[in-house]
Amino acid sequence: MTIKPSKIEILVVGDVGVGKSSLISCYPSQYFTKHGILPVIEPSILDPSKENDFTKIIIHDTDESRTKIIQKKLEKIDIVMIVYSLNDVNSFDRITTYWIPLVQNVNKNMPLIIVGNKCDKV
Repeated sequence: MTIKPSKIEILVVGDVGVGKSSLISCYPSQYFTKHGILPVIEPSILDPSKENDFTKIIIHDTDESRTKIIQKKLEKIDIVMIVYSLNDVNSFDRITTYWIPLVQNVNKNMPLIIVGNKCDKV
């Protein structure tokens, strides 16, 4: 029998302007809004969607300019989601030159999810 964790915490990182906060804020409602998104939003808690699924998902947004805070958060989370913008080659390049090394400096075995965002801008 597999025991499911009671919660999974995801840290969303990426360069400025790639849409991290927008991505997080639209997930629960499945609705995207172009206006009114704060630069960094409070943690979002996604409650289990199925009766038999007891895992709560907590998604943490980040301010890319606060490296020390990101490093502290990396010590306490389960998964890192690296977001880049499909219309910004530099944000894609920084996945391997900045974000992955930053994560692996804290935890070499951290699961990573890479997300290309802003497909509507391509």
